[in-house]
Amino acid sequence: MKKAVVGVGVALLFGLLLLTLVGGYGVGGGLEQRLSSAVAEFDAESDQVTVEVVEFDRGHWSSQAQLRIALSGEVAAEYRREVGAPFAFEVPLTIEHGPLLWEATGPRFAWARASGDVRLTPGTVAGVEQASGEVMQWRVPLDGSPAELELRFGLGGQLDGRLTLRDFSGTVVEADGERLALTLADVELRHRSEAAGERFFTTVRGAELGYALGAAGGERQGASDRGQLRDFVLSITGEAHPSGLWPGGLELSAAEWSLHSGGLGHDGARGGLPALGWQGEEVALRYSLELAQERATLGVAADSGPLRWWLDREEVRLAAAQLRATLSEVTAESLLSANRLLQESDGLTAYQRDRLAQAAISEFINGGPRLQVDTLRLVGEHGAGELSGRLQLTERSNRVLNPWAILEGADLDVTLRIDERQLFALLGAMGAAVEDTTGLGGESGVELGIGQPDQPGAELGIEADEARTQPVARPGGQWQQIIEEAVAAGYIERQDGVLSSRLRFSDARLRINDQPAEELVLALWAAFL
Repeated sequence: MKKAVVGVGVALLFGLLLLTLVGGYGVGGGLEQRLSSAVAEFDAESDQVTVEVVEFDRGHWSSQAQLRIALSGEVAAEYRREVGAPFAFEVPLTIEHGPLLWEATGPRFAWARASGDVRLTPGTVAGVEQASGEVMQWRVPLDGSPAELELRFGLGGQLDGRLTLRDFSGTVVEADGERLALTLADVELRHRSEAAGERFFTTVRGAELGYALGAAGGERQGASDRGQLRDFVLSITGEAHPSGLWPGGLELSAAEWSLHSGGLGHDGARGGLPALGWQGEEVALRYSLELAQERATLGVAADSGPLRWWLDREEVRLAAAQLRATLSEVTAESLLSANRLLQESDGLTAYQRDRLAQAAISEFINGGPRLQVDTLRLVGEHGAGELSGRLQLTERSNRVLNPWAILEGADLDVTLRIDERQLFALLGAMGAAVEDTTGLGGESGVELGIGQPDQPGAELGIEADEARTQPVARPGGQWQQIIEEAVAAGYIERQDGVLSSRLRFSDARLRINDQPAEELVLALWAAFL
């Protein structure tokens, strides 16, 4: 019995070795065609990058190849006009032949596996060095490799790719009085293509990904634009459809994220644009696109932990947020029109862009879309606010936009609920005149620090703006009076400190809590005029 087992094991090992030796030579014959087909497939789907096989040297058990990846699009065209050469990368690949590959985790069946370092082409390096000088200085070695590429060709026609970015933190380039800094830590991109490119799965994950663009020198250095993701995963799936759209989904999760724009001039002082930013923790975002009978359904789900939003010196903070919404009955043609507008806008005149935009909007609205918001919930320090409802537009055969006809056919049903304490906190944070009737303390009814929140980017070598906090007095009771009058009129219901209203708009009539709202609309119109 033992001899039989040993004999089977020896035969299996011999078969694997024979498959490795003989199969490798057979695979090499069709490998160049497979590589060229995969490159052509990717090249056809991308309008920002062009890829080509510039060299292929077939071997017995392994082969050598070289890919050339050049940036395209308007930015790449402008760079080529300025420098006289394209901005391109080269990837020298070492290709191991299958159908049996020996990996660290054990043997694996595949046609081939290719790997190599991504580098700037000599022509690109020469062009960048020629353009560098007093105006622009690169702070990274141009002959280095920023990433490693690995490709695996499956026996069933699958293509798996992995792009691993090398860790980096510091300034990349200084130009025109500003500098660009990047932070990359454990960032990796994986892509899988199946069914001759008819289905794809893409994942980007990393410990940290950040950028900062700001003043390059002076007494105060600062980042006027910056963004950061920590411990994030981005997944995208898609499948080809006869309409030309790619139904699928997107998921993004991150432990921390931030985005900041404006607030600093080229000399490091505060510029003319106000500082605008967002910052959050524990975010999860999901998006989906489904197609059936030339109609699309788009779904959005979002959850977040603590959030901060600020505009210059004003700030709003939330403890948590949640969104569940669906947009259905969207015509596929309206999505295709919007896609064409995005892809072709660079080469169009302002008049042509306006015409395309009007056509896309008309197709969307006249198609009779339906928006369903299951919940939009915002939780603050003093309570929560929640919105739910739907908006249905009537489908119209006339492709000319008619605002009055759209209003006449609109059906809106929305319910709003918010803790009164949280409402006054939000109004106070946004600079509204409120009175202390909620027990929050202070003349304005809120005690909020108004200033810049913690600003990411210091670890990129760029100093953050100085936090400035000062109380803001907001006397008066304008909003309190409005709310009390609305409660008395029945437009707002108050129960246990919670304010709520239900808005209905149908047959061109607005009702609030089942009461006609014409008088309220006229009063508000007169007040704002």
